[in-house]
Amino acid sequence: MSTVTAAEVLATARSVYDMGLIYREAYDWTSYVSIQEKAPYNDGRFPRGVSIAHCGVSVAYVLWRAGMVAGVDYPDLTAMQFAPYLAQRINVVGDPEPGDIVVFDFQHDGVEDHIGLAVDTSGLAAGTITVWQANSIPGGRVVYADVPTSWIAGYVRPDYADAPAASGGFVQTTPEGRFIQWWVDNTDLPLAAIAGIAGNVQQESSFNPRAVEKAEQGYTLETLDRVAGPNANAAGYGLFQDSFDRLWADDGLLLWGAANGFDPHTLEGQNTYTVWELRNRPRFAGLWDELAAQTDAYQAALVFGKFEGFNPAFEGLRNQYAVALWGRMVAGEFGPLDRSATIIDNARRAVAAYA
Repeated sequence: MSTVTAAEVLATARSVYDMGLIYREAYDWTSYVSIQEKAPYNDGRFPRGVSIAHCGVSVAYVLWRAGMVAGVDYPDLTAMQFAPYLAQRINVVGDPEPGDIVVFDFQHDGVEDHIGLAVDTSGLAAGTITVWQANSIPGGRVVYADVPTSWIAGYVRPDYADAPAASGGFVQTTPEGRFIQWWVDNTDLPLAAIAGIAGNVQQESSFNPRAVEKAEQGYTLETLDRVAGPNANAAGYGLFQDSFDRLWADDGLLLWGAANGFDPHTLEGQNTYTVWELRNRPRFAGLWDELAAQTDAYQAALVFGKFEGFNPAFEGLRNQYAVALWGRMVAGEFGPLDRSATIIDNARRAVAAYA
């Protein structure tokens, strides 16, 4: 364990902030480290070098300057430069602590975008935390900012001397893993049914909650038709590609989510809405119970297809996706999913039948 405390790192972050430096030019790590003991250019810029991700390397520099060791006390520089790589090292289950490295996913598309350092977590109940970050505003100056937790994919806790150890629990870092984990945590559906739902979603949106059908043709959420009709565009939005009344009506995804305290543009909000639909819309009567009875992901994908309204003759690869995801689930790729050993064993036997 490092002898450096989280408080010492945050004090170092403050000293870097007080320097008023601007990271608007590219620099390489060697130049960045060595130049800190000298004066930067008169206008506060660092020397030009190899282009890197300023946000992550700036956090890495603070940790290094405080006395921590890259690749030992916190992730190596490769991971710190690229948010998607750093996301693979997310190790905090539950609430973050000051000093945790923050990994952002602004678009909720499973591709992480930005890195910062948690400073104050007292606003968690209100859905915000204070983050120290570089390269987040024009010019790239280091700032302290209150950011919504809905922008955050997860947290990486360095090996501080004083902060609580990271839980060591399995943290989902892929879009499909997060989707599956939500259904495991929030429903009692069998794994085969969850795989069947996930196979449909992979076909519909590739697990992107902001996916817009026919986006390549220029469609956006705002330009999708709101009322069905002979000439209406039936393109959908989100994980499940909701359209028309299921998207725009008072009990559609957008307004229902906002009225019930869920962000309708997130995985959590859209999954919550879908569970509500399955349990409450007359058109889907009995479908939840049918899903609950599934023991085979291929058949479960067909059952959930009734929700999606697809023609079985044109189902794409959703059934195959479901079986593949089912196999990955029972093989442990998504961690210890909360199901009994008997259920897992039975699922493994069933998956083997498709091998």
